[in-house]
Amino acid sequence: MTNTNKIFAHFINNMFIKHRLLIVFSIIILIPVILTGCTRNPIKIEGGSGPVIDNNGTIYLSTADGKIVAVNPESGQTIWQFPSVNSELSFKGITGAPAVKNDTVYFGSYDGKVYALDAGTGLEKWQYPSDTTSIGAIIGTPFVYEDTLLVGSADDNLYALEIDTGKARWLKPFETNDKIWATPVVDNNIIYIGSSDDNLYAVDFISGSELWSFSTRGAIMGSAVISDGIVYFGSFDGYLYAVSTDGELQWKYEGKDWFWARPLIAGDLIYAGCSNGNLYALNVEDGVQKWVFSTSDIIRSVPVMVGETLVISSVDGNIYVRDPATGGKIREFSLGEPVFAPIVVDENILYIHSTEQILYALNTETGELRVVCSFNTK
Repeated sequence: MTNTNKIFAHFINNMFIKHRLLIVFSIIILIPVILTGCTRNPIKIEGGSGPVIDNNGTIYLSTADGKIVAVNPESGQTIWQFPSVNSELSFKGITGAPAVKNDTVYFGSYDGKVYALDAGTGLEKWQYPSDTTSIGAIIGTPFVYEDTLLVGSADDNLYALEIDTGKARWLKPFETNDKIWATPVVDNNIIYIGSSDDNLYAVDFISGSELWSFSTRGAIMGSAVISDGIVYFGSFDGYLYAVSTDGELQWKYEGKDWFWARPLIAGDLIYAGCSNGNLYALNVEDGVQKWVFSTSDIIRSVPVMVGETLVISSVDGNIYVRDPATGGKIREFSLGEPVFAPIVVDENILYIHSTEQILYALNTETGELRVVCSFNTK
């Protein structure tokens, strides 16, 4: 049985999560209709990435129908979109969030192209490949490390590109044995990337050669977190893993369902959302559970710290603010719409891009919830 077949076998063997994960894959695979603008009147369509904020306060995100947009979070106005309204260029979809560094926005498309755009104007700087060919579909978010852009692809490869030119840095991309949907991370010139072939790989940043791999029993779709020489990541085998930077298992914790969202480390605890709707708080050192908080649906979005509070979003349409030490309730907010995409924090404001294609701003101190904009498809 191939690794891809293993993934879909989980749908059959675990009927409890089947309907929920089908929603996830439909958001990635099904591409809705054409974007015509950003308004303050919510229009219900699915998809889109989590928002990204640059140093000037501009928000960048991808929409379900294959656009990258730059938005003013105060006025809700679209600064630019790519492709532009009159462009003949179109994409089947953009599922990952863009990466932003200095004056450039980077993203990958479902069509198998990587783009660099001017952050101020949205004009194209370069694309990879530069000819009419393409690589495999790009699902995750590109990662910028120093002067290199790292991109995982559904053609099983990890690419390293010069951020200024888009030229390949390695003689050949790093190849795994199945699709790469995860976003790579880098620590001390070592790249850590998960693959659908059930392995976490450590790759030399300079040469692109494999240093070691660690095998699980499920696809690794989410990104890892590195802290104090330990790599933490989740797998579709239902375990959260802690592995040393030389590839030795330190501990693993069974969540009994898929771990897809990137975990969060704050202090001596690690917080990990699970597809069974639970948020687990574990000791970083030994993986012992401190507390667990249950929502009523998948947790796909990364938990975030806002001041001294922990914020969790769920596909059940709620935003939960919890005491990070105990999991005790501080407050809750209801969007009434599923949230898959990561949320982002700017001081005490949460920016949330829901599956209804609405960008919200939530003030966690006052409880004020406002629509920044909505991407109209009619």
